[in-house]
Amino acid sequence: MGSSTISLGLGLGGGKASTSSGRLAGGGAFENTYAISLDGTDDYIDVGDDSSLAPANLTLSCWFKASGSVGTFNYLIARNGNTYGAYYLRYTSANKFNYFLGFAPGGATHRQAYFDSAFTLTDWHHVALTYDGSYIKGYVDGSEDYSIAETRALSYTADSTYGTDTWIGKGKYSDPAEGLIDEVAIFNTALSASDITAIYNSGTPADLDDLDPVGWWRMGDGTEDGSGTTIYDMSDNSNNGTLENGPTFSTDVPS
Repeated sequence: MGSSTISLGLGLGGGKASTSSGRLAGGGAFENTYAISLDGTDDYIDVGDDSSLAPANLTLSCWFKASGSVGTFNYLIARNGNTYGAYYLRYTSANKFNYFLGFAPGGATHRQAYFDSAFTLTDWHHVALTYDGSYIKGYVDGSEDYSIAETRALSYTADSTYGTDTWIGKGKYSDPAEGLIDEVAIFNTALSASDITAIYNSGTPADLDDLDPVGWWRMGDGTEDGSGTTIYDMSDNSNNGTLENGPTFSTDVPS
């Protein structure tokens, strides 16, 4: 696969710099050319511990294509906390996506579960997790695949070793991700089913700017241009990520 481009006919707004949303300079087409390749050993992206990444209600969203061996739990997005973590979005050796949400007090109580369906993880998939204070829902490729009632509040109590850092590509425990990851986003609301379908966009990543993510890492598109060791946050919060231990850029992207 190579680069993919989709024209959405949207103008720049919100007083942002011309490339801050990942659109081409001057507006126009939304281009997705790069993803990040993770080696499954020690590669990850550290996006810091800013409070904007610890919302009461949330959506986690990313595109992923696995390669190599698949461990018990392989981490895509992780917010650390006590005792296990505040949130994890993972894929598993059961060929299913999986989540963990830590609740008060201190994250010592939690809910974690597999999504319902098995998938060919070596294909590109879009996966999303939402929590609105009433329901946890999981989506794969634009369609709801899991739902359960839950009313407890998320807990972001700091871990004594890891604090509350948010990582892309690994968690505190078990196996890091091995494969390609792209267009990672965190929102401070539970997006609707129609929003998730729009993000999936029939398999071609779409512009997220109008959905107001609190963190959006385009993995080489926008301001990075597929080089360097910084993955810029395209939201308004400037939670830029640092490539740790040598993740590389790839032009194999969902399309």
